[in-house]
Amino acid sequence: MTRAIGAVPALVVLDIEASIRFYESAFAATDFERHYIPDGSLVYASFMLGNARIGVTVEDGRWNRSPHSLGGSPVPIDLEVDDADAFIDQARNAGAEILIAVADHAYGRSGRIVDPFGHVWIITSNRSEAR
Repeated sequence: MTRAIGAVPALVVLDIEASIRFYESAFAATDFERHYIPDGSLVYASFMLGNARIGVTVEDGRWNRSPHSLGGSPVPIDLEVDDADAFIDQARNAGAEILIAVADHAYGRSGRIVDPFGHVWIITSNRSEAR
């Protein structure tokens, strides 16, 4: 049986250059890879968040729709971080909106933000301590 060996989710955005700047500033994203089409337009980029690779791609009504076009984010992204409070503060300072303030839960210390492109992020720390 053939099996998958990896996956890279791609976030659909209206402005790919702005998303790169935001994720770099807000999330300390690194290792950007960029893909251009022959006319020079950037259509896809990927970056690392810890050991996870995340892609961003431009909206194209034929197959890629952003949260702005859909009226919200259809898939929240759960991101485990060292310090949820500091991470969310950093993201807010870069332009994210806090949806749910950081608080203690049975599964760890967690809060929710929405980035400027409409993607919802669940930011959690101390997950292993809550088990």
